[in-house]
Amino acid sequence: QHPVISPGFEVSKTADPASGTAVDPGSVIDYTVTGTNTGDTVLDPAQISDDLADVLANASYNDDVDATRGAATVTDGALAWTGALEPGANVVITYSVTVDGAAGGETITNTVTGEATPRVPTDPSDPESPTTPGTPIVPPSVITEHPVNVPGFEFSKTADPASGTAVDPGDVITYVLTGVNTGETALDSVEIVDDLSGVLDHASLDGDPVATIVG
Repeated sequence: QHPVISPGFEVSKTADPASGTAVDPGSVIDYTVTGTNTGDTVLDPAQISDDLADVLANASYNDDVDATRGAATVTDGALAWTGALEPGANVVITYSVTVDGAAGGETITNTVTGEATPRVPTDPSDPESPTTPGTPIVPPSVITEHPVNVPGFEFSKTADPASGTAVDPGDVITYVLTGVNTGETALDSVEIVDDLSGVLDHASLDGDPVATIVG
């Protein structure tokens, strides 16, 4: 009999919000990276690298990386983890970033890669057999992307009679101020200020202003 050795290593990555979801400036993206020994040999070393360069161009790392085994580090725009994984074991790495306020229109993109070296027993039938390094396993890389919504705000003011029209003493001038969210994000809070000091020197306010929100 000749037992067959079947080493295996998989790397996955998820995000919350899910990859492909548009996010607002200032929002938080939570990432989860998982490396799993799917084979029947020890993987030593197993390595996971998450390139954050494109992420940190438009977001800030929240200094919260955590790993279920071993230690993960974030240095110079890259996350790294190295350790050993027994057959069936995995490591789960989590961290988060906050999207920059000026990142509207950009895409938060990053790529995680992995590599693991299986320890191949000299005698697969002997659990105590010495091992030697096998051919490194390089699983497919995983990419996540989050387009960033573009904020926008426009303001206008009209008067009836129109601005520039001569009016008589006793006439009523009706003003309409309009603020429009022209972007892809919610606006909170919105402030509109109309300085009436130059108006009330020569006119009186007829009642309280009325505000209407549409949409």
